[in-house]
Amino acid sequence: MDKLLTQKGHRIVTKWFQPYMILESAKKFFNLTDYTFNGISKFDTMDKFLKEIENSDKITVGLYMKNVNKFYLLQLKEEIKEKDDISALNNLLFKNQFNSEEHYDSDDWIEITTDTDKAFSMIDLGKAEASFIMKLE
Repeated sequence: MDKLLTQKGHRIVTKWFQPYMILESAKKFFNLTDYTFNGISKFDTMDKFLKEIENSDKITVGLYMKNVNKFYLLQLKEEIKEKDDISALNNLLFKNQFNSEEHYDSDDWIEITTDTDKAFSMIDLGKAEASFIMKLE
């Protein structure tokens, strides 16, 4: 679990969950912006989405889920205090969404990668449920 709290990289979630539940949890702590795409606009939309994450001066995390033609930009609300994007994701979403000790302490449902293409392709190939896209710098 220590690497989950400290290691830089995107979080790929392989454990099934209800997409609307993670979005409802996110709304409590983050301002959400969605980027809807289709087969033609997907890569242009993805490029814009990734630039928003990298260029944001606020704590910002991206979310891409299986079977949803949207990218979600999650910007931490002003009144919520967290030190960085990793702690915000872990403390606010993962602990609330996967709140049993059995699931939270387990490394078998999350993979950390710095390969942005992999974070997206795991979803597109149906090998993961969601990817949380983090700033890598």
